[in-house]
This record gives sequence, structure tokens and C-alpha cells, in this order.
Amino acid sequence: MKNILFLLRAKKFKPSLKRNENSAGFSLLELMVVVLMIGILSAIAAPSWLGFINNQRLGSAQDEVYRAMRTAQSNAKAKREAWQVSVRAEPVTQKVQWAIHQATIKPTDLSVASESDRSSVSAWHSFDSQIGIDGTRTNLSENAGVYTLIFNYNGCAVGKSTEECTQSSLDDVPTKIPQKLTFSHQKLGDNTRKCVRVETVLGSIRAAQGVNQEGCPPNQ
Repeated sequence: MKNILFLLRAKKFKPSLKRNENSAGFSLLELMVVVLMIGILSAIAAPSWLGFINNQRLGSAQDEVYRAMRTAQSNAKAKREAWQVSVRAEPVTQKVQWAIHQATIKPTDLSVASESDRSSVSAWHSFDSQIGIDGTRTNLSENAGVYTLIFNYNGCAVGKSTEECTQSSLDDVPTKIPQKLTFSHQKLGDNTRKCVRVETVLGSIRAAQGVNQEGCPPNQ
């Protein structure tokens, strides 16, 4: 009798043991399906993520030049002398670079700062290699491939370092105000532009984006 009861109990517990074995892990087919789904989701998300990263890099370039213009303007007022921001595509590497310096110093006399140094004056600082200058939407004064923006000792935007605020040659040319410096990115579309604008001769500066009139429109 005891043997019969033992066999009945063993039979009763067999299905539950089998269920536990089946739920102990994933089958090979299930794992393959999960891996495939992860791959598909990654392929969908990757372009959006790269676009986000590239847009952030473009924004960083805009922000650095905005702060550079503010610093040059502040230095001009504090030191009572003309300061300027210079921007160029480096002749050999074609990397876009910017510098803040006294207007009496020629851009060609500036050294190149290290990659980790983003704050020193009178030195060239490089952007990401895929950042470019959109010349069709930039109207800063240009000479030998160097774009310049000068602030006189009162912090006004002027065409020459010796000009007074009320005598700025920029005011004589309607297409020169606002002054614009526009950046592009190799991996982003033609309609993705970020710029820094000097709205008035008195030196009002703001960051803008897009290709409309309030953003970074084409030069007239």
C-alpha cells in the first residue's frame, strides 16, 4: 500500500517539475528573437542619436563664438582699447578656429592653443573637424580667409579699430548690420545653421538658428 501511495505522489509532482525546468531559462530561438529586436531598434535609433550629437557640436561652436564676442567686447571696455574676434579655416587642416585678441595684433601672429585650453586670449582655438563656416550667410569683414569683428574702446562694433561708435563704417552699409557669423556641420542638412548676430553698432549680440530672416539668412 505504501508503495502505491509513493508512486501516486511522484506522478502528481512530475508536471510541476517539468514546468519549472521549462521556465528556468530562454530557448535558443527566444534569444535569437531578442537579439534581432535589439538590432532593429538600434538601427532605428542610431541616426537620430548621431543627429543629436552633431547638432550639439554645432551648438557648442556657436556658444564658444558667442562667449568669445562677449569677452572681446568686455575687454575692449575694461582696457579702453579695441579688441577683436577672428575666425578662420586653418590653412593646412581646414579646421575652423577662433581667437580673441587686441586689434593691434595681426591674426597671422597668433599661436595655436592646445586642445584642452579653451580660454586663453591671443591664441587660435579649434572646433570639431566637421564644423564649417557658411560664407553665404556670413558678412563679417574678411581678409585673406580670416573673418574679423572689432569692438572699439566703448564696446561698439566698428569696421576699423579707430572708429567711434557714431562713426562706425558698418553703419554706412545696410547689408553689414546685423553682423553674422554662421556655422554649418558636414553631417547635417542645408537648413541646419547656427549663427551669432551683432544686431546693432552699439554691440547687442545674440545667438540664432535656422535659415529665416530672424535666424541666419543668406547675405544680401
